[in-house]
Amino acid sequence: SPFAAPDAYASLAPAAAAARSFADGPRLPGARFWDLDACSDAAAAPTTPHNLPTPAQFAAACAACGVDSATDSVVAYDQVGVFSAPRLWHTFRAFGFQ
Repeated sequence: SPFAAPDAYASLAPAAAAARSFADGPRLPGARFWDLDACSDAAAAPTTPHNLPTPAQFAAACAACGVDSATDSVVAYDQVGVFSAPRLWHTFRAFGFQ
């Protein structure tokens, strides 16, 4: 079956320049950058980082990464080890991915 490989990114501090640098960096062939900070409902809990996105934010991020929820299996990874990928996995699970 088809699969998508979002490359998860999250920062512990406001770091737009670092995120942009990471977004433009190398990744697995076919993988797309997924910014957990940008795809987050900051209004839901303004003092905590990496909130779950709204359904509309999640749908837009999936579309930007070419993820089709009806047909794709998702392989979440990050370039730090296990820093951002578990959060991305949790986000996909929260939106019904198995």
